[in-house]
Amino acid sequence: VRTYRPALPVVLLGPSPYAAAAYPAQRHHAPAVEAARRWSRDHEAGFVDLDPIVGPALRDGSGNPDGMHWGWDTHAEIGRALAEALRSAGWSEAR
Repeated sequence: VRTYRPALPVVLLGPSPYAAAAYPAQRHHAPAVEAARRWSRDHEAGFVDLDPIVGPALRDGSGNPDGMHWGWDTHAEIGRALAEALRSAGWSEAR
C-alpha cells in the first residue's frame, strides 16, 4: 500500500482471541498480539486491539456459540474501532 499510495493510512487489526477447542491457538495468542503491536510501532501503522472488543462476548456467551466467529454486535464494534483508528491516522472520507 505504501509503495503505490503512500498517503493512505495503514491500520493493523490485532489477532483475535478465540474460545474454541477446535482452534487451540490461545497458547500463541499473547505472543502474536505482541508481535502485531511491535510491527505496528515499527511501521508507524495504527493498531486495533481485538482483545477488549472480542473478549467480553467470549466470556459472557453473547458471541457466536462456536467460540471462533464474531457475532454481529462484535463485528459492529470492530468496525467502529477500525473507523476511529483510520480517522486518527489521518483518513478522511473526502479522499
